[in-house]
Amino acid sequence: MLGEAVGETIMGISGLIIGFVSATGAATWYVENEKSRWEKDEAGKHIDTK
Repeated sequence: MLGEAVGETIMGISGLIIGFVSATGAATWYVENEKSRWEKDEAGKHIDTK
């Protein structure tokens, strides 16, 4: 029984770490995507103002 509890705890922690890494990766991708879109918008504004 103790072995099962330890195994479940390890699996639970691994799942949390994987979930956290996935969420962090998605957030990083989203920020980079938004930043590049914003830079394109800014570049477009500069071209329009000249």
